Amino acid sequence: MVRVIRFIFRGIVFVLPWLFRAAWSAILLMATTLAAIWSGIPGSVEAIASEWLEDATLAGFPTQYDRWLFVAAETVALIVIFMGWVLLSYLTVFIIWWVF
Repeated sequence: MVRVIRFIFRGIVFVLPWLFRAAWSAILLMATTLAAIWSGIPGSVEAIASEWLEDATLAGFPTQYDRWLFVAAETVALIVIFMGWVLLSYLTVFIIWWVF
């Protein structure tokens, strides 16, 4: 019985940091999405892609591929905003269902 309790406790201790990180990432994703929706999605996608492109070039990414990297970063930024929008939708439906 002691081994089972110890096993459960260690499992909780192992999983808890991962759950907190996942929750924090979801909160940041939703905050980014809300900021993008508030300020305009095309401008936000371009700003995020430009920042990622600048970080990549400072890290040593070849500048001859800047155009393709920018397009890829815009695509990923748009997907991230869309995922945040879906997450916000599910959260809204959950909260409405929970309240009523």
